[in-house]
Amino acid sequence: MITPKLLVIILILLYVSYMYLPRSPYYASSSAEHIVGDLTLRFYPDESVGVKLKAEGIQLGIEELDILKLRIRAEAEGEHYKYVFNASLLPSKVYEANTNYSFSSNWVFEGSRDEIEFSSNVSIFKAEGLNLTSVSKGRYIKVSRFLEVESNITISLSYISMGINQTIAEGFIRTIPTVMKLLKMLIDASSGGALSLGLQLEYYTTEHDRCILYFFSKLSGSLIGLRKLLESGIELPIVCDTPGWRQVRRSTAWDTALRLFFETIDKASELRYAWITSGWIHCKTENGLVNVSGIFDFSGDIDRYATEIMWATSYLIRDLQEYSILLKILKYPTKISIKNLDIDLNLWNNTLNVCISGIKLADIDPYNMLRTVSDLSHKIPMDKFTLSLEGSSNSTIMVELSMPDLFENISKPMKIEGKHRIIWMFRNLDSIDRVVLRKVRNTIGVSDLTFYEYRCKLDGKLYILNIYTNSTLLSDPILRSDSLTLTLKGTGRCTEAFNISIPNSLIGGIIACASDSEVYMKPKISKSLDEYWIYLSYIPNFGSIDIIWGEPEFRIESDRNDVSIGDEVKITGVLRIHKVGLKGENITLIVDGEPISEIQVAGNGTFSYSFKAVKTGALNIWARYSSQGLIYETEKIRVSVSEYRFPYIAIVTVAVAAASLTTILVLYKRRSPYLPFLKRF
Repeated sequence: MITPKLLVIILILLYVSYMYLPRSPYYASSSAEHIVGDLTLRFYPDESVGVKLKAEGIQLGIEELDILKLRIRAEAEGEHYKYVFNASLLPSKVYEANTNYSFSSNWVFEGSRDEIEFSSNVSIFKAEGLNLTSVSKGRYIKVSRFLEVESNITISLSYISMGINQTIAEGFIRTIPTVMKLLKMLIDASSGGALSLGLQLEYYTTEHDRCILYFFSKLSGSLIGLRKLLESGIELPIVCDTPGWRQVRRSTAWDTALRLFFETIDKASELRYAWITSGWIHCKTENGLVNVSGIFDFSGDIDRYATEIMWATSYLIRDLQEYSILLKILKYPTKISIKNLDIDLNLWNNTLNVCISGIKLADIDPYNMLRTVSDLSHKIPMDKFTLSLEGSSNSTIMVELSMPDLFENISKPMKIEGKHRIIWMFRNLDSIDRVVLRKVRNTIGVSDLTFYEYRCKLDGKLYILNIYTNSTLLSDPILRSDSLTLTLKGTGRCTEAFNISIPNSLIGGIIACASDSEVYMKPKISKSLDEYWIYLSYIPNFGSIDIIWGEPEFRIESDRNDVSIGDEVKITGVLRIHKVGLKGENITLIVDGEPISEIQVAGNGTFSYSFKAVKTGALNIWARYSSQGLIYETEKIRVSVSEYRFPYIAIVTVAVAAASLTTILVLYKRRSPYLPFLKRF
């Protein structure tokens, strides 16, 4: 059955078998010619080098797995780092014959600089009648490499699935104490006395169709003892009951995997630069498919932590001829940064596709790296794989690339994109270390930039778009006559940005930006002789952004056209472009040629203002909007203001009162018979 331990070991074996074990000449030549992808080296002003690898079609020949998908993503904020991972694994039916079970486990970790505590819940259910649950807690002390785990285990077994009856089962249960003593002695001997297993059957119950066993176990000892146990060749029945595991155990990569695993854990325990603060892992297996997900939070200097571990384990590949080239590229004391690490790995039908980004190397000679890559292109030439050199930036300085003035001996590139990217086919590259790296002032305004050059056709005309951004473009831009759509993927920074040049001949009117939810985003616009430059900063992971241009929808209206002096006049209006309200823009309201107020546009593109009429006559009212060197004015509306008019209801009331009083006086003088009746009031 697949356990979390087995999953981890399989992933390590996959990594080791590809990265560390020597290949035959036939393997290198036959697999390399099918690989499609790109190796990108990005040069920064501080002389560090970013590495991005995308490769598809790597033939591995791993028979143990049918499918493997792995995604690891890092997020950094100050000295706090989060690593999120998801994996799916489907063992080959050849090695995982019995898939009629389900498995789930949850692990929770809490850590400090010196110690890690953990707890777990594990459940295994088999259709034939095996139910196992385990609740554990433990700790690992880094300084002493001391490990301690306590577990309460419940096992429920069906007599029918075992092919026995209740009497035979009870006899078997009575032999369990003896078996446990033998197991303790075996573990003690295999670990050189460095591991101690306390295991006891606390009690059990028997029923007519099954028995339930309750165990308590305590495993304690050192990391060295655990290593000796695994290297001893002991095969525990519960762990090694599948053909797949036996095949892994007998594979040539096993010893290298163990060495890598334990050397990494040992060095990580020694260091105090970074540590796990919290984390969790969830693993679920059903019908042979394994799904694993988790999150780990780290504090401290994670880059120094990773660098020290890398050099502590580098001896594992020092004597391997093919992969010793990695050490030639790096050279001690090269530092590695994984703050923005992103790994996407897919294995299917023995074909591996890999995308790795977010790795940065510091204290490295870039020209030595280029010489080593050139040597590698002669040893493993690939016609469908490319090498890309890019210049990047910080907030004030950017790196530009160019070919040397005399480049007869340097390999001719496939493509040169502006001053920021040169691309070669990865085959027999000569003298690429002669590429000129030049530091200049950053006039683009984007840090950690990536340059993209796109050639787009619209109405039969060719337009060249230059895009500088620290986001990743997920697809080619979509160009229309009045807009440009970018689909972006953020890298987890607090703020991301782009700066794009668009030819002047394509743009008319004002330029704005909008998110995929039609929320207005105000860009900074500059204009040169032939093109507009559009700069926009935005929050990470934004999705798609539309750059739109054209004449705005700009109009106003009054709530009424005739008022009296002292009455309130309410003006409402709209400022939009392509139905996107220009939130936050300022509008000037003008009455009879005199500006009376600055009005801010609301989120839906509307604005309003009220004022009192102070003089008679006709008021000419309009609004003005200025942006990007352009001035727009609405059509004028006219409001008539007249002298103050006494309210109609008041006039009527006075007239009725006067008529009533006159009637009473006339009746009084005539001594009308109605007079006594009126006197009652």
